[in-house]
Amino acid sequence: MKVVKVGLMKEFYRDYMEPRLQGWNPPLISIITGQFGDIPSEKLFKIMSEIGYTGLELACGACADENDPLQCHFDVQLALKDNNYCAAKRAQLEKYGLDCYAVSNHCVGQGVLDQIDSRNLTVIPPRLHGDGSPETVWKNCAQEMIDTAWAAAKFGAKVVTGFTGSPIWPYLYSFPPVPQSWIDDGFKLLAERWIPILDEYQKAGVKFALEVHPTEIAFDIHSARMALEAVDYHPAFGFNFDPSHLVWQSVDPIEFINEFSERIYHTHMKDVVVKTASGRNGILGGHLPFAARGRGWDFVSVGRGDVDFYGIRRALEEAKTEWFKDVYKAFANVGKDAQGYDAVRAALDKLADFHWEKDYRSIKDSRSNTPATFWEGVQQAIAKHEATPGCSAAREAVSDALFALKHSFELPLSVEWEDSTMFRMVGAAESFSFIEALVAPPSDVDFDGQFGKDA
Repeated sequence: MKVVKVGLMKEFYRDYMEPRLQGWNPPLISIITGQFGDIPSEKLFKIMSEIGYTGLELACGACADENDPLQCHFDVQLALKDNNYCAAKRAQLEKYGLDCYAVSNHCVGQGVLDQIDSRNLTVIPPRLHGDGSPETVWKNCAQEMIDTAWAAAKFGAKVVTGFTGSPIWPYLYSFPPVPQSWIDDGFKLLAERWIPILDEYQKAGVKFALEVHPTEIAFDIHSARMALEAVDYHPAFGFNFDPSHLVWQSVDPIEFINEFSERIYHTHMKDVVVKTASGRNGILGGHLPFAARGRGWDFVSVGRGDVDFYGIRRALEEAKTEWFKDVYKAFANVGKDAQGYDAVRAALDKLADFHWEKDYRSIKDSRSNTPATFWEGVQQAIAKHEATPGCSAAREAVSDALFALKHSFELPLSVEWEDSTMFRMVGAAESFSFIEALVAPPSDVDFDGQFGKDA
């Protein structure tokens, strides 16, 4: 496997692409910090910045030095209670040229819906244990996930990634026979416990992105659809797309993108190698630890496994067209007498002409018209009519669709690094290089139209 030298693509953009494609920016390449929870923030931020990462997905509860709150990666309660904390944490990121699009609170989310046992208590913060009873843990974890939404909003993060837990995962294999009513009750419990949480996310203007993952209520395409149905397609509920958990189940990640593109609020770039060809190793793992000989699959550093990241990147790009259609459809459903409609639609028409109808080729003729510029135009068009009766209805009708549109340009590629056979900092650098090389700018020429032209 060829590994691109760290920083090579940055030099390429600077020396070759910038003069030819001004206004285009590669997406944020971030890394989740949970696997580095033993490293204080200041040290970790510096290391990841030097590798080349431009963002971090900050893990709640990862704290190497509890005597210095800023050395914890992200503290939900401090973010809510200390008016200086969010600004100080942002300054710490900016010191190293880093941004944060999402915060992660996987372990606490797991406690909302699981059948609580001692395993959960090893990963849920002790302050949430209470008397240790399942009812107390469920209640405390639910409140902490609500607090996480408001802390993220205060901090300026748009998404909280995490788990929901599952009361029915132990019944995956139906023997002794599992009554269908038990499965149905599991999804009813998802609605009962999570819809009140999601309502708070909606109020906070933050999305919750469930990582589709074995042990969760949604672990493949079919269970993900059932989860959406259970929460009545709540606008704050979507998915953290992680292809590694799908591949070892023999689920095609691209099919997942095609099915749920409008609900993918975050992505994890994580790789897996499947080792079942010998006929001796099965996908259930044989109760063997990670990296043990005989396991049917293992997580590996990004680019070393079986995930088709090139296909995934293309599928995510193609999904932008569908997101734009949702925006347009939302406006079509607003009466033309609604104030602000014409102004905002005009801005969107320009965006359509710029980005999709000419299939990226207009970029070379519209170098100052970046997606961010158009987004600002849309916002200004709405703001211009803010005080006019009827504008609020137009704003509400398109707010989620506009989020998806802007989000499609901002969606970071967030490395979740796991590989039991590799020193993690080497793996973090290698993974960054792989993703950096993966993110190619759009073509500004018709490649087959260049045949026969003079050099």
